[in-house]
Amino acid sequence: MATKKFLSIQITKAFWIDVTGARIYCSASINRFNNRELEITVGRNGEKKWTAILTSDDGFNYDGSFVIKEQEQTLSAQVFTLENGILLIGDWETNKNSGEFVIEGRLG
Repeated sequence: MATKKFLSIQITKAFWIDVTGARIYCSASINRFNNRELEITVGRNGEKKWTAILTSDDGFNYDGSFVIKEQEQTLSAQVFTLENGILLIGDWETNKNSGEFVIEGRLG
């Protein structure tokens, strides 16, 4: 699979779905994206932003982890690209909670 190169990725929508099913909008950026690695930064209303590096063996399924407030969080995501768009759909999990997330953007 060939690696596509993009000049920029403009995020148009990003949100988490928490354990209660509530949709929590957040800011997000995709700092690096290729067939092997995806680096995302996410933050919420004045809270500290965190960065996670997810890796892939197939350029579609990405997995990784990061730490928030001394709790390890694991992420699994599928990445879809079509013409000028990108969509990340995934799951997050801690030792006690789990939920989903969505990041949507435009490729430039």
